[in-house]
Amino acid sequence: MHVGLALVVLDSSSSVTGYATGTLVYDLYWSLVNGAVQAYLYNHLKQAKQTASYAKHISQVWAYTFVGAAAANILSGFIADATSLRIPYYISIGSVVCALLIATSLKTDIPGASTDQKHTSRHLVLSTLRHETVLAFAIRRIFSTYIFLTILEFGQIYLLSFGVSAKKLGGLWAVTAVVCVAALLLSALASRNHERFTWIYVAILVLFGFAAQTYVGIVLLFIVYACNELLAVVTETELQHNCPSKVRATVLSIISFLAFGISIGLTWVFNALCGTDGIRIAVSTFSMSYSVIIASLIVATWYTQRRSSASLTSLQV
Repeated sequence: MHVGLALVVLDSSSSVTGYATGTLVYDLYWSLVNGAVQAYLYNHLKQAKQTASYAKHISQVWAYTFVGAAAANILSGFIADATSLRIPYYISIGSVVCALLIATSLKTDIPGASTDQKHTSRHLVLSTLRHETVLAFAIRRIFSTYIFLTILEFGQIYLLSFGVSAKKLGGLWAVTAVVCVAALLLSALASRNHERFTWIYVAILVLFGFAAQTYVGIVLLFIVYACNELLAVVTETELQHNCPSKVRATVLSIISFLAFGISIGLTWVFNALCGTDGIRIAVSTFSMSYSVIIASLIVATWYTQRRSSASLTSLQV
């Protein structure tokens, strides 16, 4: 519903204020995305004793999503070129309505919980969130979410700065989805070697920072986007492994809410950089800064994992 409302506001806006309002409504949707689906999948795999394959299965889910996104991006480019930039927004409202109808048709019987059960669950949630390993990966999730939202909000503006037409923009943006699908096929390998993969990602961010003002930056933008999606899967997999079954959905939802809530605020910082220095310099500054931050998070995670002798084994159900 939030997505549909955001599309209506964005399509009818004729000023920066209107665009900002539509973006805020859209960002509200992202902040309310919860971890119920991921938790349900992980719990199902746990019952089948196949949690080691979680990264593979969740990657397949995201891959199907990106295939649809690629087709939509290509079509929207042709539609916008033949009509106007507003028409694709209107067409997107139809897909949102279909998704809403499907969502409302799903029925789930949720048994009520007693006061004692709620108190125990609340204590378990807080204990899990305070665990050093969970906290370290939660912070990493926040910054990968910020990179995702920043590219989502400003990536097309970056491409337009190179003089790309609406038709070519749709095709180019579809490349991000195709590259993501290809990258997600490596999710199992990346999960087994998540520290090594994250260091490779940091190196790519540094290269992107240096090349952001050239055409090479376009290629690296696609690679960064794909690597970031892969990093999100790896991070979420680690969080799943360290969350008790009883509160897995709640913990993931809280982390998701914090990640998107904080990221929404930080995107305005990036917007300020764009207004001051231009989109390409802002992208370069952003990429270099976050390569340092993510590298620091890797070191912090490594340190906490080796310093802490405690584990969540006693919490697992």
